[in-house]
Amino acid sequence: MSYQNNGSGAAVLEENNYYPFGLKHEGYNSTSGNPYYRYQYNGKELQDDTGMLDYGWGQYMPELGIYFLVSIILIIMKKYIMKVILIKRLILFLILSIIFVNGIPILTDIYLRTPLYTGITLLASILFCFFIGKRILQKELEVTIKDDMLYIDKKSFNLDELKSYKFDNTGYIYKASLYFATEKIRLYVFIKQSGQYLELKRDVEKRIRFLNRTQGKEITKKDWYKTKFAKVYGYITIAILVLWIIIMFIYIEKFKLSNLGLFLMVAGGLSPILFKIFGRK
Repeated sequence: MSYQNNGSGAAVLEENNYYPFGLKHEGYNSTSGNPYYRYQYNGKELQDDTGMLDYGWGQYMPELGIYFLVSIILIIMKKYIMKVILIKRLILFLILSIIFVNGIPILTDIYLRTPLYTGITLLASILFCFFIGKRILQKELEVTIKDDMLYIDKKSFNLDELKSYKFDNTGYIYKASLYFATEKIRLYVFIKQSGQYLELKRDVEKRIRFLNRTQGKEITKKDWYKTKFAKVYGYITIAILVLWIIIMFIYIEKFKLSNLGLFLMVAGGLSPILFKIFGRK
């Protein structure tokens, strides 16, 4: 039953009874249906142009009990579990570990003056930092993708707002970088404890390709050579090379072929980098 408030109480807009899968019963309404009431089976809006019910990610035809124009990518919700490295903790831990690993053996040597005890405390402090580090430097993280939303650690991000991305592999650590309009996300994962990281990477890239193809987005892989920092580096490098040439001409009396050879070697080594920075996309 569908109701509306007419000022004195609830008035019936339309009575709808359905067979399984949404086909509507007939013969119990005084009319064939209220033309102003558009929300029917499962509360979904009836589309005048298609005669189907709009589910957002697809159109449903009750007469056949099937969906049309379905985006399979968008309706899948998936969760990923992985252990991520906490970079801020890692930096602090490294500083404290250096102080601890060096400080304890030094104090032992000062007060006990026994090389054996100093060696034992050094080994014990290293092992202590290693096992403590394994426990506090990693955190189990749940990442969820639902429709075009990404949920990470109680925060939500719309993939529509993603500007660029990058997935790196150092051989020891996986690094995922997502650059949204207002925030940057970086995830660091040990390869041996990656969990479902590779599945997350694959599915995020699928959704990016889908958004680029269907919505005209231009979500691209992050390229360091196209960043402002790279441009600054390129201009400084060119300025140094030009200055080098000027100095060789100013002090022409000290010019040697070895100097020219060194310049050509350096310029040749830097030219691929400069080409990537200033070359066309």
